[in-house]
Parts: sequence; C-alpha cells; structure tokens
Amino acid sequence: MVTRMTVVAALAVATLSAAAPVRAAGFDGTWHCKANGDIPIGILTVAGTGYSFTAVRDGKWTPKPDDPGNGKGTLAASGVPESGPLKTVYEVTVSNSNTVLWLNNKTGTLMGCWPR
Repeated sequence: MVTRMTVVAALAVATLSAAAPVRAAGFDGTWHCKANGDIPIGILTVAGTGYSFTAVRDGKWTPKPDDPGNGKGTLAASGVPESGPLKTVYEVTVSNSNTVLWLNNKTGTLMGCWPR
C-alpha cells in the first residue's frame, strides 16, 4: 500500500512542469492522477472552481472510501487549491497544465493527472 509519505519521497526527484495554469485553460472534467512510477493515487473531478478528489487503492481505480485524502474543495483562478484535501492533505501549492495536469507541492511534482 502506498502511503502519503511514500508518494512524497518518490516524487521529490520529479521535475516541475512549466505550462499555463489549469484554470486558464478550463480543465473541467475527470482526471486519473498518478505518482512518479505510474502509481495510481486518485481520481480528480474539476467543475468550475470546485473539485473533488477520491484516493484509490489500485490500478483498477478502486476507491479507498475512508482515506483522509478524499474530499471536496475549491480552486483559485490560478488552479491552486484554496481548500479541501489537495490543500490540507497533499499540500498542493502549484497547478500547471498542458495536456497533463501537474500538482506540485514544496518537494516538487506530487502527481500528474490525465483526462479520463
């Protein structure tokens, strides 16, 4: 089982993406998010300035119902989480996107999310 600390440690060597902010491009929809090494982390659904995140337990994208990373929150116009688990649990401080939504924290790239 992948823990939050394992994910953060594995991603510390990842590089940042230099792309436009997610909200500027209108990335509403559902995204599969993976850590470096193709490790499924969760399902992100973005609608307007709101989002929901559901942590998953495996490559079949099976939800982990009691995971503390689950929940809903809001995004700033820049795409940076203002509330919810992406801010409080995953500590996301930067969101960048091109065709992949990159969620970064103070250690680097936390996870990449691809359209579902």
